[in-house]
Amino acid sequence: MGLFSDPKLVDESMTLFLGTEFDIREAAGLLQQGFQNRTSRPIAYEFVKTHFDDIVAKLPVQFRPYMAFILVAMCDDAKKPEFESFFKPRIEKFDGGPRAMAQAVEQLHVCSVARKAEAPGVEAFLKNQ
Repeated sequence: MGLFSDPKLVDESMTLFLGTEFDIREAAGLLQQGFQNRTSRPIAYEFVKTHFDDIVAKLPVQFRPYMAFILVAMCDDAKKPEFESFFKPRIEKFDGGPRAMAQAVEQLHVCSVARKAEAPGVEAFLKNQ
């Protein structure tokens, strides 16, 4: 249900996560699915930044450090300083936060490098279609 590209629908679907209509286990997909689509990803990222404290407050304590992995979906090493300046001070105050943050930054880097390495082959393939 959360795989929208229209900015208004992305925001509305993610807002459902913050409400009380759905159990968090059901609503979590709405938050995660905003990061599945290249078009909706920046909207979802801004939503998380804007509502970070509200989102974290809804999560069980043991899951809070894993908010760091949202930046992996962005798959862009160039934005690493921006991601770290926002997430690092927030994530590292949670138990297990420093480790989760380090793992997320490493996965962000791996994703970004793989994307750059694979891009020429994908572009060549698409030109031949």
